[in-house]
Amino acid sequence: MLNHLFTKRGFVIGLALLLILTAGVAISCGGDSTSQAEYEALQAEVDAAQAQVDALQAEVDQGEAEIQSLETEITSLQEDLAAAPDEAIAVENQVEELRAELAALEDDLLSKQTELASLEEELAQSNEELEKIKQR
Repeated sequence: MLNHLFTKRGFVIGLALLLILTAGVAISCGGDSTSQAEYEALQAEVDAAQAQVDALQAEVDQGEAEIQSLETEITSLQEDLAAAPDEAIAVENQVEELRAELAALEDDLLSKQTELASLEEELAQSNEELEKIKQR
């Protein structure tokens, strides 16, 4: 894109220089016979060419700014991409740690449920013995 802008810019600059040289040659060749109208017409062409040069320079500047912005964005994305595997490994490690914690909690819960069932059975037996004692 930038090469295209420079090529277009170079063409317009060349055109402007050609018009300026043509105006200079016409003035020097014609001497006093060059009319004011011819001079003004050539000056208008030179001004138009300069306006094109200015417009193209603005496009070049805008293109360069866009390129810089895209290069910055690409660099940022490349840095994010480079960091992604490390972050993925860290997340995987956290997931494994959480799974280990979960397994330990499930084991503890199962142990407590077993203990609770045992205590409930003992309680039921104790209640039965109390009822037997009451009935005597």
